[in-house]
Amino acid sequence: MEGKQYYIRLLEKYAEGTATLAEERDLFEELSRGVDSEQWQEIISQILERGVEDPAYDTGRWESAIERILRSQPQSAPVHRIHFLRTAWFRYAAAIIILFGIGTYLYINNQKEKPSVTQTNPVPVQNDVAPGGNKATLTLADGSKIVLDSAKSGQLAREANATIIKMADGKIVYDADEKLGDKILFNTMATPRGGQYQLTLPDGSQVWLNAESSITYPTAFSGSDRKVSITGEAYFEVAKNKSKPFIVSVSTAGVGGPGEAGTGGGLEIEVLGTHFNVNSYKEEPTKNITLLEGSVRLSTLDSRLSTNNSVHTLILKPGQQGQLTDRGLFLAANPDLDQVMAWKNGRFKFGAGMQIEEIFRQISRWYDVDITYEGKITGTIGGSLSRQVNISKVLELMQSTGTISYRIEGKRVVVSPPKK
Repeated sequence: MEGKQYYIRLLEKYAEGTATLAEERDLFEELSRGVDSEQWQEIISQILERGVEDPAYDTGRWESAIERILRSQPQSAPVHRIHFLRTAWFRYAAAIIILFGIGTYLYINNQKEKPSVTQTNPVPVQNDVAPGGNKATLTLADGSKIVLDSAKSGQLAREANATIIKMADGKIVYDADEKLGDKILFNTMATPRGGQYQLTLPDGSQVWLNAESSITYPTAFSGSDRKVSITGEAYFEVAKNKSKPFIVSVSTAGVGGPGEAGTGGGLEIEVLGTHFNVNSYKEEPTKNITLLEGSVRLSTLDSRLSTNNSVHTLILKPGQQGQLTDRGLFLAANPDLDQVMAWKNGRFKFGAGMQIEEIFRQISRWYDVDITYEGKITGTIGGSLSRQVNISKVLELMQSTGTISYRIEGKRVVVSPPKK
């Protein structure tokens, strides 16, 4: 048997769908010869340890691999869907067991179907759509716009008391002097569908914008507070400054249901220094503020957003999520932090509580595609994979659950019930 790291990498590549035919053959041949349980248990343990050490190392990729393997086995073989594997250890153990149990079948079947294969790369899906990337537009105080993804590194502009710099890694940084003048100028960074971007605000706070989002902020925080406003979704790591609270203003447009005007009263998030995520897309019926570190105070600005069971002010502790709906402001029960932060960590994670339409809205924003439904879709979809794969990989994972069928027509995805 080759070294453990070699087979860990092979399993990773197979889970990601990037393994070559030669690598898949090597993996299946080893599995078909029999698995040394002690060796494979060490491999599983190393994968588990890596997941603990690096939260971005998302375990859900293995579920996709299992599903793809299960779809290849004989019709008579029993299929146990991945969402029944509740714990991390059983998921990994199942991955190895399933791979071993049908490895011989897959290898022999592949050999019969492709006796003289010379191709080393998978055949591309027709009309496939590439994932989004770092794309954004910066609007300066005078209305002029800078397309950030095509701008060169270095100084981009000078705004009163601040120099705007694009770093070598693409991140935008403000070098501001709060003592230079009292004039307050505002900039806006906006990402399109299929875009994301990272920004360092004048006070050193870090902001990550998801697709189809924006943030408006002063070029220097010279007043008694640090106030910004956002649309869409953003993750903040706020620089600590006890004398200047950091305030995020969120529009409540769309509260009550996709496409509804909402009250427009808004929501304010006040912090001193903390890490939190805000999901405030207008097409989403619920606005979610999830705290990872520190403490924040949420305040609704419209008295119409209230019931006897809701509150106007809510203080969050780490691991908690505040939800604003047309019924008011509430504390969510048991939010899935991995699911909330998946986008920032470069992954999709679909799971409990997510509706089909919500999942496809995420896909639509990241791949800049329109979604059309043909027929009623029922059931739920679970799974996780990288956001850096083409759209066909995501749709294949969803289709493997037996919940949908799909076809890609240029920049449109047609979703229908599963084929009988």
